[in-house]
Amino acid sequence: MPDAKPLVSIVIPVFNMWKLTKACLESLRQHTPGDDFEVIVVDNGSTDATKTGCQPLGSTLFPRHFRLLRLPRNVNFGPACNMGAHAATGELLLLLNNDTLLSPNWLPPLVQALRDDPRCGAVGPLLVYPADAHLGVRVQHLGIVVEPQLYPRHLYEFFPAEHPLARKKRAVQTLTAAAMLLPRALFFDCGGFCEEYRNGGEDVDLGLHITQRGLAQYCVPQSVVTHLTSQTPGRNDHERHNAEVLKRRCLKLFLPDLHYHAQHDGYVLGLSPAMIPYLGLPPRRAELLHQRMASGFDAGLCREMLQREPLWQEGYGLLARFVERTGALAEACALRFLEARFWSDPQALAELHRLAVLAGDSVRAAYATARQKWHSRLDRAELLAPAREAARYMSLLQLPEVAQLYERWIAEHGGAPVQAGRAGSQGLGVS
Repeated sequence: MPDAKPLVSIVIPVFNMWKLTKACLESLRQHTPGDDFEVIVVDNGSTDATKTGCQPLGSTLFPRHFRLLRLPRNVNFGPACNMGAHAATGELLLLLNNDTLLSPNWLPPLVQALRDDPRCGAVGPLLVYPADAHLGVRVQHLGIVVEPQLYPRHLYEFFPAEHPLARKKRAVQTLTAAAMLLPRALFFDCGGFCEEYRNGGEDVDLGLHITQRGLAQYCVPQSVVTHLTSQTPGRNDHERHNAEVLKRRCLKLFLPDLHYHAQHDGYVLGLSPAMIPYLGLPPRRAELLHQRMASGFDAGLCREMLQREPLWQEGYGLLARFVERTGALAEACALRFLEARFWSDPQALAELHRLAVLAGDSVRAAYATARQKWHSRLDRAELLAPAREAARYMSLLQLPEVAQLYERWIAEHGGAPVQAGRAGSQGLGVS
């Protein structure tokens, strides 16, 4: 009697990086009991040990439920996923990066979320970064939201993974394909992954077309997956190309919603001097936290408060200065890294670079250098036109509070008041 069709087909595109693929497959076997699934690895012409190691390991871990599709050359992420989806036989399709590590009970909450809501098109787990010695486990992906200028971003990236806002099921516009579960029929109905992209943007495109069909997408944090992120060499080499494709195909499908999540979760949306949207605390909440420290600094209390309130900017400076004086340079560097990521503040970047050099942290030093170079090349006068366009666009969308945010930024930087009129797409884009 032939085996019944599996419920879930897990498609994993790979290109070299055998150690990552091996660890992913082993964690998949360890944390996915039963056999109501199949595993399809699509090898994009690997030249390392993947050639000889993948088939034996897969067949050992998943007897009768493993297939390796080996391609003669690297066709990139999207086409490889499409090939795997065409080979799949399951009702549900799970797209999974090979730089992920699964955790106990990761799959059932995702399947249940799809079953519970007939209008749900896709779900994804809470993706977390590997544990950091000083920062603990932090959010990598809690769903993708859209900034007012139509740039997609990961919501609450670098929040503590156990923070209440990271532990609730959340509706979002789109999800990352690093770990995404959806009906296989829906994947094909949306055309699969657009193959114009080069290893980036295809998942945002797919998610927007799922939303266009009136279907919801959820991040389900009862499922947790560790994501090592962008491990393949050249992963970010095509950002400009991918941004252009995404803008051409999907600009009219984007709906700004970062402000909505901010308001719903009790935060305020702001604009940095470089016109980068950021989330912050309402002034009253920030003042209450300041008062807690005013009578005398307590490092333990400050750490606890930053865990509970990750967007308390003053707290990072207070704690970083204190721990640096004690000689804990690595911790001070980690704190300044969070500050720089949340607010892209030039002073925080300068402090991050200084501390990273002292602590011998080459990765964070390189990050700070790259961001400092970006800030140094920025001509704020050139931002006035896109700021006006954003203000007009927000008014057309009947989002007056966001429009006023841009109008204030323009006034603060010497620009003329925004004239009413029709907004086009100049100055709005995606990356």
